[in-house]
This record gives sequence, structure tokens and C-alpha cells, in this order.
Amino acid sequence: MLHTRGYGLNFRRMYYLNGYNKQGWEIDLVNLRHEKEVNIYNPFDNSARGFVYGKLNTLYSIRAGYILDKILVDKTDRGTISIDLVYGGGLSLGLLKPVFLEIYEPVGGGSFILSTERYDPEIHDYLDIYGRSSFFTGFGEMKMHPGVYGKIGVAFDFDILDNKVTTLETGLIADFFFDDAPIMFIPANNDENISNHRLFMQVYLNFNFGKKWN
Repeated sequence: MLHTRGYGLNFRRMYYLNGYNKQGWEIDLVNLRHEKEVNIYNPFDNSARGFVYGKLNTLYSIRAGYILDKILVDKTDRGTISIDLVYGGGLSLGLLKPVFLEIYEPVGGGSFILSTERYDPEIHDYLDIYGRSSFFTGFGEMKMHPGVYGKIGVAFDFDILDNKVTTLETGLIADFFFDDAPIMFIPANNDENISNHRLFMQVYLNFNFGKKWN
């Protein structure tokens, strides 16, 4: 899955109710970026890694929901395309992983070592930052933000085999968390009008592949 706030994976299991309607469940694992995220580099180190200045946490969502699928245009012959309406929703569990960065630490004589530290905008200037830390750093300090989600989309099935599933699906998804997700640091002057949100709207594109069973 690709969407306007990141990317992810989707697993879906559907059952035919009749010749034109299906129902089932799905599980998504996605990341959700803030619209103010901008990747930058330390200008004084050519080997520096990219990081997002002002980003406190990375937001992931695990979605689990109920899905309905209605065939709008059926395949008239082998090799043609069917068009389905897909819609549903369910629970969205937000997971906030704190951002850890590699920080220059002076050791004397003009030399530095790199120290892995949780990002603190009050003490870490961007010139002190080498770049982002390992992807796995911070998973043990995740916090949960429960919520709900809904989606609606259109799927185009172009597989020439009746026992296979190969579709492109596009549409809208909305994740709503019960509390603001503090992804970005909000400075006192807030010249850039940064705010954290509960609602995350996305346009998505799925490439679905699978198999049909009798």
C-alpha cells in the first residue's frame, strides 16, 4: 500500500455472499507522516544521515476492520476488467515510537564521538545532529493511541485467471485517534503554524494479489 502519508501492508480475507457481493476482514500496518515533515542533513558533514528536525515521534497504525465489496461492473469475458466498490472500517491502534538521533559529543582536541540520544528540541540544535539512529531504536518505549478508521475505494480486477486475484485499488482512508498524536514539536513562536492532529486523511493505492478458494 502507498498513501499520501506514507506506505504500508494490507492483508484481506473475503467471502462471497452471492455473485456480486463479498464481505470479510482486513489488517493493515502503515506509517502516518505529519505534513510538516521535511528531511534535512547536517550541512557540515558529507557523511551525515537525513533526519526530520522537530520530529518527536514516529506514528504507526495497526488497523483491524470489516470490509464489504460490491461488484459494480462484472467481467463480461476472460481478459476484461471488473470494477468493485470497497468500503468498511474498524479499529486503528496508533503506536508512537520516540525519535532517537545520533548526536555529536565532543571528546576534546577537536574530536567527536556519536551518541545515541532521544531527540529533545530544547537541547539538540540541528548542527549537533549527525542523523537518525537505527530504525529499531525506541520500539521498547512505544505508546499506544487507540482510535478508529474508515475507508472507501474502487478496485479494478484485471487478472485473466478465475482462481487468482490481481487488483489495483484506490480511494480514501481516514484515521481518527481519541487523543492528538504528538509527532512534531510545537515551538513557542510557532511561525510555521505546526499542529498535531487526531484526524489523518489519506488517498491510498493498493496493489492486491492472492488466490480464490472454492
